[in-house]
Order: sequence, then C-alpha cells, then structure tokens
Amino acid sequence: MTDDIKLLSLETLRAADELFDQTLDKVLEDILDPNKKATAPRKVTLTLNIKPTEDRRMAATSISVAATLGPRTPYDSIIFIDRKDGKAIAAERDPNQRRLFNDEQEVDTKPADNVHPINLNQET
Repeated sequence: MTDDIKLLSLETLRAADELFDQTLDKVLEDILDPNKKATAPRKVTLTLNIKPTEDRRMAATSISVAATLGPRTPYDSIIFIDRKDGKAIAAERDPNQRRLFNDEQEVDTKPADNVHPINLNQET
C-alpha cells in the first residue's frame, strides 16, 4: 500500500518550489539593481515548520521562504551650509545652480581642498 503513496520530500511539498522560485526571482532582481552593492552576498532560506499532534501520527506543516537582499549603495554628496535671516540652512551642491545664498554674489561650487564629502546615509 505504501507503494502508491508519495513520501514527503522537497519534490512533494506543494508550494515549496513556487515559493522558492518567487523568492529567487527577487534575489536575482536585487543583484541586477544598480543601487545595490554588487558583491554583497544574498541568501534564500527555505523553512519547513512541522507541528506534530499529541499522538505523533500527524503533523501540520508550514513552508516559508525568506530572502536576505543586498544593502543599498550609499549616496554621497556635498552640501553648502550658511545662515539666512538668522536660520541655519543647507543646500546640496548643484552644478546648474548659479547662486546659492546671495543674489549678488557668485558661489564657487568647487569644494576647497580640505573639504570632504559627508555621507548622510552613514550611521554614526
């Protein structure tokens, strides 16, 4: 009689292959995303939870698939800081911007040699 029954395996778990394929597609899209770090490792985890009954003759199962995707690439920028009407203000460097704080004074958008960009996305 057991010859007619398909024993439990990864092949016979309904939805496992579909869930895995969907998650793998997300990981592959993440790898191709130019805003993500190319060399960051990605991970797909397939989890099968099995909760047996008290008499140990049956069990409820739950299949889940999770992905660990790559981190976003930080966006580095240069900002200019000044005061206007007594309030501190900042503006991101924009090569197309002619004047930044004062309509009568040209602003040099080239940073000084000792100025380093601030990574606004980096945790301190």
